[in-house]
Amino acid sequence: MNNAVAESFFSTLKAELTNGVYFATLVDAEAAIKKYVENFYNPVRRHSYLNYSSPIEFELKSWIRSIGRPSAKSGQLHRSTQR
Repeated sequence: MNNAVAESFFSTLKAELTNGVYFATLVDAEAAIKKYVENFYNPVRRHSYLNYSSPIEFELKSWIRSIGRPSAKSGQLHRSTQR
């Protein structure tokens, strides 16, 4: 199994957040990591694995492409009804 994506994430986390930082408690470390992932890593940071888009940009582009595709049966635009 290829762990390159996970290894890249933990390497980035160490370099950008925890390298040289001492957390007083495990709770402090968990809170800092959660804040980093939810406020920077997922919404903002660009990922080479996603063609240098942030995960949110990648999902948005995928969604836009999916609603603009012609339907195979009718030739009309495909609109997803999933929410």
